[in-house]
Order: sequence, then structure tokens, then C-alpha cells
Amino acid sequence: MKLLTSCIIGALLVLPSCAKTKTDKNKDMSNICLDISKAKSFLKEGVYEYYGPKAMSALKAVEDGTREGNDFLGWVNLPSSMTPEFLADIKEEARLLRENCQVIVVAGIGGSYLGSRAVIEAMSNSFQWLTNKGENPTILFAGNNIGEDY
Repeated sequence: MKLLTSCIIGALLVLPSCAKTKTDKNKDMSNICLDISKAKSFLKEGVYEYYGPKAMSALKAVEDGTREGNDFLGWVNLPSSMTPEFLADIKEEARLLRENCQVIVVAGIGGSYLGSRAVIEAMSNSFQWLTNKGENPTILFAGNNIGEDY
């Protein structure tokens, strides 16, 4: 219940009733809209008022990059921080991998591999492994369990 309460408070504070989000760095965020009109009924009396300032402080620290772990906040300014040169480098690297690799192993535990997996699965044909004619390497994910047989 505590996690649900935190999520509701975060939503209430960060995306208040379809208002534009505060961000100068990333104009694309201004189109996000969340209807939260029914969410407050899930909170005990006074919870929103108690956690509100804490949530806003945490949001400001993330936006300003002043919170612990600020070296892991590159996602905050995406996609506006990506230059055409950077995207060209990514495309070139992908081309080289396709030409030179038959298999690519993505290794990690939890978030260390889930980001890659999410993007690859979202951008790929779900049945690629059945139809692959050698155009793309086979992608294997090592890290989705704690077995030692990898």
C-alpha cells in the first residue's frame, strides 16, 4: 500500500491535471497529460499535504541534477540532448554489428539488461527468430534468472 500511495502522490504532484510540465530542457514533455481526478480518494486524510513538499523537492533535485546518483540521470533530458551526430554514430555501430555478428549476448541483472531488452523487443518483429534470414544477429539475454549455467 505504501508503494501505491507513493505512486499516486508522485502522479498528483508531477503531472497535475493535464497542466504543462515544468521543463525548459525537454519541450517534448509538455504534451504529457494525466487525469488524476479520482486518485486522491485512495489516500488517507493529510497524506497528500504531508508528502507533497517532499515529492516536489525530489522532483526538483532530479531536474537540477543535485540528488545522489545524479550521474545516472541522462534520461531526464532525452530526446532533446541527442545530436544528429550521436544518432549517426549509433546507426553506424548497429550496421557494423549486423555485418560482423551472428549472435549478440546482452548480459546483466535487472535494469542492467532490461532497458536493452525493452528497446530491442519494442523495435523488433516478435517472430524474428522464426523468420531471420541472416539479416540481423540473434540476440540472447543473459541475466533474467540467477542460474549459474550461463
